Amino acid sequence: MLRSLKKIWRALNNESIRSSKWKTVLSTSDIYFSSISKNALEQAGIPVMIIDQRDSSYINFGQIHLQVLPEDFLNAQKIVNSSDE
Repeated sequence: MLRSLKKIWRALNNESIRSSKWKTVLSTSDIYFSSISKNALEQAGIPVMIIDQRDSSYINFGQIHLQVLPEDFLNAQKIVNSSDE
């Protein structure tokens, strides 16, 4: 857990990574599935950025997007797809 937090911190502080584009690996309106997927990605050591675009008044509207760095995208897809099963 501590290693993944350190990796995330380094990734966020690294100028070249901050300037790179994050890729959306999951878009869902299911908060539970997004949480499970986020935890699975973090346990694998993949930094995850969450963009919650749900309406603040009516949480049934909108999407939650999980984004990862381009170099982690393929591994993240495999993890998210295995969480879906």
